[in-house]
Amino acid sequence: MELSIVIPAYNETRYIENLLKSIHNFSIQENDVVEILVIDNGSTDNTSELASNNGAKVHKLDRGSISRARNTGVEKASYELIAFIDADIILTQEWFDTVKLTCHNTLSEFQVLGAKYAINENPTWVESSWFEPLSKKPATYINGGNILVSKTSFSKIGGFSESLETGEDYEFCHRAKQNGANIVFNKGLVAIHDGFPKDSVNFFKREAWHGKGDFTNLKTFLSSKVALISMAFFSLITASVVSLLLMAFELSVAFAGMSLGLVVLINLMVFRMDKSIGNFLFRIPLCTLYLIARTYSLKKVLSTRFG
Repeated sequence: MELSIVIPAYNETRYIENLLKSIHNFSIQENDVVEILVIDNGSTDNTSELASNNGAKVHKLDRGSISRARNTGVEKASYELIAFIDADIILTQEWFDTVKLTCHNTLSEFQVLGAKYAINENPTWVESSWFEPLSKKPATYINGGNILVSKTSFSKIGGFSESLETGEDYEFCHRAKQNGANIVFNKGLVAIHDGFPKDSVNFFKREAWHGKGDFTNLKTFLSSKVALISMAFFSLITASVVSLLLMAFELSVAFAGMSLGLVVLINLMVFRMDKSIGNFLFRIPLCTLYLIARTYSLKKVLSTRFG
C-alpha cells in the first residue's frame, strides 16, 4: 500500500505529535509506504518544527482556508491514494487495516470513503452527552478530517471549495454526489477526535465557528434549519427581555417559554436516537449554548464583512 496522508494544520502544537505518533505506531508494516504531508496553514507556533521532527514533510502557506491547505496537500502528494486527516485526530490500527482492505476499490472506483469521528475512551460530560450520541447518528456526509479518496476521483470532483471557511466537507460530498461519485461510509475507519471540546467555553467557540457557514449568503441561511431556529430563538429571547423592561411580565414569560421550547426541539430533533433521560437533561444547557453560539456566528460574519 502506498498512501499520502494530508494534514492541514494551524497552531496545532497541542495535538500534532499525538497524531504523528499514531501514524508511525501502526503504519510501519512490510510493503507499506506512508507519506505524511503537514500543510502548515500560517501557524504562529512551532507546529512545523514538531511535524518535521516527527517524520512529516512540511509545506508552509500563508494563512488561508482549510480547503486551500487540503488542495495544496494533494498537489504535493506523491501517491494516488490520499487520506485527509485533521491534526487533532488520533488514528488506530483498525483504521490502517481498513485502508489496506479498501484501497483497491478506492483507487479503481469513483468514490469518497470515510467515517464519523470516534470519541476518546474517557470522555468529558460535554463529549459523552453531546458528541458521543452524534457519533452514532446516521451521517449524510463525511467529515473532512477522515476522508479517503484517490487523486483521480478528487480531481473529477474538483477539490475542496477554497471560498468556504466552514462547511467545505459537506459541500465537497454534495458536489461529489452530483458528479456521480459514491459516498461510502465504513465504520472500520476508526479515527479518534482528540479535538472535541472538553468544556462549555470551547463548545461555544466551536459552534460559533461552525455556524459561520450558515450565514455565507441568503441561500445558505434559508436552507439551514439550525440557522433559522437560532434566529427564532434570538428573536424570542430579545422579545422576552424587551417585554420585561416594559413591565409586560406575562408576555415576557410567554416569550421565554417559547424560547425554551426551541431548546427542547433542538434536543429532540438532533438526538432523537438517544433515549437517555440523563443525557437529555445534560443537553438542555448545551442546546441553549448551541443556539446562542450559532446566533453569534452571524455577528462574526458581519464583523468580518463590514469591519
